Amino acid sequence: MVALRPAGAGDIAAICDFLHAHMDRRIGRQRWRQIMEYHWRSDQPTRGWLVEDAGSLVGFLGLIYADRTIDGRPEVLVNLTSWYLLRQHRGLDTALAMLQAATADPDATYTVFSSRPAVTRLMRRAGFRTLDDTRYVWHRAGTASADLTVLTQPPAVRAALAGIDRQLFDDHAPFNVAPFLLRADGEVCFVLMSIRRKGADTAYHEALYISDPATFARQAQAFANAILPAENALMAVDCRFLTDLTIAAAKAPIPAPRFFKSARLASRQVDFLYSEIQLLDLKLF
Repeated sequence: MVALRPAGAGDIAAICDFLHAHMDRRIGRQRWRQIMEYHWRSDQPTRGWLVEDAGSLVGFLGLIYADRTIDGRPEVLVNLTSWYLLRQHRGLDTALAMLQAATADPDATYTVFSSRPAVTRLMRRAGFRTLDDTRYVWHRAGTASADLTVLTQPPAVRAALAGIDRQLFDDHAPFNVAPFLLRADGEVCFVLMSIRRKGADTAYHEALYISDPATFARQAQAFANAILPAENALMAVDCRFLTDLTIAAAKAPIPAPRFFKSARLASRQVDFLYSEIQLLDLKLF
């Protein structure tokens, strides 16, 4: 008999074995464990949702919880991760039941940063909307500007931060995330980025978080000139981060659109932090 239930601490080892064996053997069990034992929240309501058939684990959908302060208001964000069902159990009813159970709290904001085109219709049936499907792209176009100072060394960046931004820095310091601090004309902007090689060995510098979008928009090309290597590199920012701002950059479609479900937040308020991107050290697509 197939049953759906929340996953607890006692299920972690079995889930790690399941995901390693069936979802991606390149990810070791200890790395899978990180999506259930992250350091910023120890009292998550559940590690996710399990599907069992006669007591055997046949499916899992992980949930990564984070308490955030967004525009001065406390918010709970939940990133969906590592969704996998054994082939013989991939019926629409089971998949939809997992999504609905995982996203039942109307006061939480749910995000999906990696998805296959085949599940887009299912996501929409479960109440998800497109978070973003387009991004701005900058290439290096000249030398760094004397009007812009960019701090790149983590100790220097951290020393210049306070409050929420310092907490974001500290929570993400253990991960493969690059911090930057922009200073220009008395304005300051803290940026966390993912730097990964994709495609034809191009180094993508992708924004995960931008503290001051207006300042970033004004300095975007100068910032790209300062941080990008001369060749085979680009800077990418999902369009929602820079909503209603004047941007001088090309746009490009995102191969795998991001989704969210929220009654409280607009898409521009949702970033990539506290998610599977850091915990599993994934690329953004």
